[in-house]
Amino acid sequence: MSVAVVGDGSAFGGPDVEPALRRLADALAHATASPVHALRLGPDPFDLPAGVDAVVLAHTRPDHAWRIPAGTPVVADLDAIAVVLLAKLLTTLAAAGRTPKRSGVVVAGASSCPAVGPLLLAAGIRDITLWNEADARAFPLSRIASRAHAVIDPLDGLPARLPAPPVTIGDAGRPDPAAGLVGAQRSDGADDPGGERVGAEPADGGGDPADALGPARELPVIALAGVADLLLVLPGLLDALRRVPGASPEVDVLLASALALVMATPPDRRLPVGPSPALAAQVADAAVRSLRPTPPVD
Repeated sequence: MSVAVVGDGSAFGGPDVEPALRRLADALAHATASPVHALRLGPDPFDLPAGVDAVVLAHTRPDHAWRIPAGTPVVADLDAIAVVLLAKLLTTLAAAGRTPKRSGVVVAGASSCPAVGPLLLAAGIRDITLWNEADARAFPLSRIASRAHAVIDPLDGLPARLPAPPVTIGDAGRPDPAAGLVGAQRSDGADDPGGERVGAEPADGGGDPADALGPARELPVIALAGVADLLLVLPGLLDALRRVPGASPEVDVLLASALALVMATPPDRRLPVGPSPALAAQVADAAVRSLRPTPPVD
């Protein structure tokens, strides 16, 4: 399989995006033992090198993908980031004895990775708050996260606001909300922490003692560790799209890929050991199954 890593820096990275594209291309080539090209995406449609089977759209806004030749399988790095973050979240919640249905999650910087919200919903998480930097003045992140069970930081872009995980929140960690991600209540005593809330209250309608401020508890921050994390999902997802003509990485495909990562993760880890050909095959097979549903039995 031959791959091209293509981007223009419009999502993040800026105009000097070529070094980042080359780093990702080199890492992907090493992981797959296949040729990988690094190409800057220009303002007009362009032709891919001969033999390219799939494209990774990196550091680029999704609406710029039209410049890539039609019919070429495309995986955005933002989609791969969302898959890894969901897998990491699910293993973290499971290690804490929590189910997705009974977990509250804040996505800090949600607009930077739009696939995260829909993917969380598809995974069964109903208590989701989408927070962005523009919300900080009215709704400080410390307040928004005070009743969550995890915070997702898609692009690891909030170091000043998110201390290194795990973060302790609750009464025991409330010296100054502005100093970090600690439990805080609104000065007017209101219960609603604000933010853009997705979903509803837990379906069972029952309260969870862990949801209430009081005893200190640890709040994990789920972030990407770097390119190495992307290599856990990209080889398999690219292979799956290559194997199914006309396929695209819709939410159900991304969910299947994330669950494949979860299934491959040892109990003492939050992500699988990898990358490896075996892991790529697991992810690819799971994605292909979601793309080719089993026909109903007559």
